[in-house]
Amino acid sequence: MVVCGDRRLKGRLDEPFVGLAAPSIEAVVGLAAEEPVVLWGGEPTLRADLPALLAALPRPWLRSDGLAFGRAAGSLASLLGGVIVVLPSGRRDASDWLLGRAGATKAVVAGIRGARDAGLEVAIEIPLTRPTAPHLGETVELAAHLGATAIRLRRVTAEGLDPDDFVALSPRVALLEGPLDEAARIAGRRNIELSCEGLPACARGSVEALVPRWLNAEVGSQSGRCGSCTGPDSCAGVPADYSERFGWEEFPPPELPRGRVDVSWTPDEPTRLVRTRLAAASQHGLPIRVLAQPSLHHADLAELLRECTRLSAVDLELFGDLSGLEALSDDELGRLRRFDRVVTGAATPVLERLHRCTRGRVALVLELEGAAPELPYPVQVRPPGEGNPAGSRSPD
Repeated sequence: MVVCGDRRLKGRLDEPFVGLAAPSIEAVVGLAAEEPVVLWGGEPTLRADLPALLAALPRPWLRSDGLAFGRAAGSLASLLGGVIVVLPSGRRDASDWLLGRAGATKAVVAGIRGARDAGLEVAIEIPLTRPTAPHLGETVELAAHLGATAIRLRRVTAEGLDPDDFVALSPRVALLEGPLDEAARIAGRRNIELSCEGLPACARGSVEALVPRWLNAEVGSQSGRCGSCTGPDSCAGVPADYSERFGWEEFPPPELPRGRVDVSWTPDEPTRLVRTRLAAASQHGLPIRVLAQPSLHHADLAELLRECTRLSAVDLELFGDLSGLEALSDDELGRLRRFDRVVTGAATPVLERLHRCTRGRVALVLELEGAAPELPYPVQVRPPGEGNPAGSRSPD
């Protein structure tokens, strides 16, 4: 629970939850009756009534910048279950830069030692940032040396940050696996509980996505699981603020929307109108199926099929009677290699030509009852109608 919206280090770059109104002691006590409480900020030690607040709660944990514990830990120790101290990096210059004050890291380390000397259990929170991530192993080693019993790795979020600061601070998740694996090895060797918040499973390496026993943290808004993800069901997906800024290039593509857009034309339809309809079909972000119904015949068939291959379709299928393809040259048939599959009801000679001209790059599917015929080229067989999911539509 955020109990103080102020912070001691005004220039700090990575701190969430600032500027919020501080709740009363009564409000905090009421919440503590329903769930364990961790007191957050801003900086909780800035509350003038902190001793009274702690005395009213059943030995809560306190998350702090650590600067007050060098001198206050002794008086607070009997009221606390433990403390969580934020240590951005084991490298003093990088850590001071993130904390926004020269010498801040030295004071934080002194505060951690003060808390340990007072008999408090100490957990370390390490924000994952672009400048400090390569040195994560060093920071975990330092946390172990200082006596931490648990370490929480926290992804920096866009909340409360200038957009330019978020870009500068947020590490690309594709580059985190090595540092995270190193952190996991060190924590395992030193028998320290290590957890990670806010990253998808594919970016965590060997670090568990367990919420630490001392913090019921929320991971924030997620964009959703990736479409081809084979990771654990517990993975919440890619953080929304990350995908909105950096895109999906580092991840498997998002799950395709349900449904499909069907496109067809008649032999005498103006080419310009067909092209307009194809362009409209690509705007839905759905798979596109070109229907050869009643046939593909058209004076500009080769150009229309080439136009289809230029669409930004997530999946492209040619379906139906393929007799219209017989008039195409081998080069024109070869351009159909950009289709994902061709589905028809008969193994005609043009199907064999298509396989040869596309060099087998297009999946050929026969809709038949019964077993597949023996053919000199590979085909898949499915029952008629199996490839017609609900949700097909015509382009607007």
